[in-house]
Amino acid sequence: NKRVLIVSRLAVVLLGCWALYQAVYAQSILEKMLYAYTIYSAALTPVVLAAFYSKRVTAWGAVAAIASGTAVTLVWNETPLAKLLPRIVGERDGAMRRGGRKFGDTARLSARRSNARTEEQQRQREALTNCRASPVLVRSKRRVP
Repeated sequence: NKRVLIVSRLAVVLLGCWALYQAVYAQSILEKMLYAYTIYSAALTPVVLAAFYSKRVTAWGAVAAIASGTAVTLVWNETPLAKLLPRIVGERDGAMRRGGRKFGDTARLSARRSNARTEEQQRQREALTNCRASPVLVRSKRRVP
C-alpha cells in the first residue's frame, strides 16, 4: 500500500510539472487541446466500438488498442508522414480509377477525357436537334415507366 501511494504521488507531481511546462511554453492552448482530444479519440474509439460489437474483448486487448491508437496518433502528428501520406494515397486511388496507369499521366488523361466528353456531348446535341426535325424516332437507353 505504501509503495502504491508513493508511485501515485510521484505521478501526480510529474504530471503537474508536465502540465505547467505545457501551459508556459505552448503557443496555443487550443492547439494543445485539439492534440489531446485527437489522441483521446484515436485511443478510445476502437475500444468502445469493440465493446459494443464483440463479446470477446479482454482487458489486455483494450489496453493494446489504447496504446496503439496513441502511438499511431503520435507518429502521424510528429513525423512528416501526415503531409506525405495523403498525397501518396490520392495518387494511388487516382491510378486505380484510371485503370492502373502511371502516376504522371493524370493531367494528360483528364484533358483527353474532358475533350472526349465535350465531343460526345456535342454529338448528342446534334442528334437531338436532328431527331426533332426528322420523323424517325431514335430509341433511348433510358426506360420510361
